[in-house]
Amino acid sequence: MEIQVAELTRHDLPAIDLLEKACWPTELQASATLLESRFDSGHTMVGAWLENRLLGLIAYRHVMFDPDDIEAFPKNFEQFASGLRQDKFNAVYGYNMSVHPEMRGSSLIHDLLSGAIDRVRAEGCRYIVGDGRCPSYSGGVENGRVIRQSAIFRAAIDRYMSGGHFPVLAEFLADPTLRFFYRTMHCRFLWVLPDFFPGDAASGGFRVIYCVDLF
Repeated sequence: MEIQVAELTRHDLPAIDLLEKACWPTELQASATLLESRFDSGHTMVGAWLENRLLGLIAYRHVMFDPDDIEAFPKNFEQFASGLRQDKFNAVYGYNMSVHPEMRGSSLIHDLLSGAIDRVRAEGCRYIVGDGRCPSYSGGVENGRVIRQSAIFRAAIDRYMSGGHFPVLAEFLADPTLRFFYRTMHCRFLWVLPDFFPGDAASGGFRVIYCVDLF
């Protein structure tokens, strides 16, 4: 069967909630109430369907963004993912990329990303901005899946947090999640933000903010 990529609506909330629970450990899940509020705030969700099952999702909101202005950037995930859609925009903040565990390694994520990027580019956006998880900082077990700690990645982040130089590309790519973003979206890594998502123990609360240049 062919994967169908389409924009989601609030009528799809039951399917979105099921996907959220299948993809994320409890401490990282958005509640059904929060998911609904994101539609109320004008956010966009694009989903990948297969045989009437929602198996992938990308969620984002439209904003004005300056890659040289870290002071104007949200200070935590709640600010990043919960603001209103802005009427004047040059970018989107992509705050959720979910793929059902049984579809990981399939072509679904590439179909989903391609569909979402085409939509955003057609709207005139210049940037896609994401908050990259970096679960190899601490490692752990999530939904039965073992995540190994990367000594190279952790040392680079700790060095930077202690006043050392910004991690080089090879150090970022030691984390498999960031490596996936880099290889699939050709992004650049802008900032390492501590305490951005304190509940994400595997990532040590860190997020690596990345940017995709569309033009």
